[in-house]
Amino acid sequence: MSKRFKTQDYFRYKRLGKRWRRPKGRHSKLREKRGGSGILPSIGRKEKPKQVPVIVKNEKELQGLDKETKVLISSGVGIKKALLILKKAEEFGIKILNKKSVKRSEFALKKNRETKKKLAEEKKTKEKEKKKEVPKKKEKEESKKEKEKLSEKKKEVSAKAEKDDVQTAERDDIK
Repeated sequence: MSKRFKTQDYFRYKRLGKRWRRPKGRHSKLREKRGGSGILPSIGRKEKPKQVPVIVKNEKELQGLDKETKVLISSGVGIKKALLILKKAEEFGIKILNKKSVKRSEFALKKNRETKKKLAEEKKTKEKEKKKEVPKKKEKEESKKEKEKLSEKKKEVSAKAEKDDVQTAERDDIK
């Protein structure tokens, strides 16, 4: 408790100190709230009321506020809008109480964007590799066809060569 509320007979016994303990004695004047015996903490005995922060859900709500008012960004607001509200508040000079949570969410947003970019790049590289594999398959098929054509040509050439050899041998035999 505050220094305002003191234990009964605190001035009489040093060991009691200035801390607060509720009086429980049967004949206690403080418990009975008799005048001049000190004050008891009770409902209505508060310190000055503190300024209650204003909850903001969009940028328009910031425009009518003073620089002295303290603002909380609503939890229902998304990251992007919270960042916009934060920038506007800095322009107006308004203090935001939950700035850390907005900064954390901004960091999370950046991290999320980076991971998405990495995933997109990986996906593109995989697609490019697949596209490269398809021409390789086509090249293999084309090379097989070319080899077959070459082997057919070789056979034709060898067949022609045999015919020529046979014809030349026949000529030689005839002579």
